[in-house]
Formats: sequence, C-alpha cells, structure tokens
Amino acid sequence: NVGSESVTPEGAQGSIEGGIQAEHEYLVMTSAGNVPRTGEVLLDGRPIPNKDAGADVHNGHFTVVGQRLYSLVSFPSDEQAIVTVVIPHGVSAYDFTFG
Repeated sequence: NVGSESVTPEGAQGSIEGGIQAEHEYLVMTSAGNVPRTGEVLLDGRPIPNKDAGADVHNGHFTVVGQRLYSLVSFPSDEQAIVTVVIPHGVSAYDFTFG
C-alpha cells in the first residue's frame, strides 16, 4: 500500500529494491503498535554479509519496533550494489537516506 508518505505491505511481506551508490544506507521505519517485527536485507540478491551490514542488521535481519532511522548497509567506502529490503506486514517505511 503506497501512501503519500509511506509504503506498507498489505500481504505477509513486501520488498523495496534499488541500485545504490553509497557508503551507508538508512531507512526510516515504524511498526504498528510498536510490536517487534523482523525484516531482511539482501545485497545483490543474497543475504547481506555481516561485514557490510548496518548497525541494526544482524545475520541479514533487522527488527523494527519504534519509529526511527534504521542503519541497513555500511560499506567500508562508497560502493555500488542492488539492495533489497524485505519489509514484514505491519511495518511502514518512510524515507531512505544515504551517506
């Protein structure tokens, strides 16, 4: 479901995929009712390696509870990649930022 300010999966999960060129990738997300929900980050179609995972990603997965900026990708320097963020039902995604 794409709204004017966010996207929210209507089914069990949804995904956002895109090419990036950055050192860091972040996404503002929130979970309905502040219930912990787990999503996944894929890098070039595979689970993101721990060495490239942002601070909020562990073994390829992140848990969304409150609304905040989640760190998903952290390369050692500027790199190009295809990133897929698998968003579980009940989570809304608002804004990507890059560094």
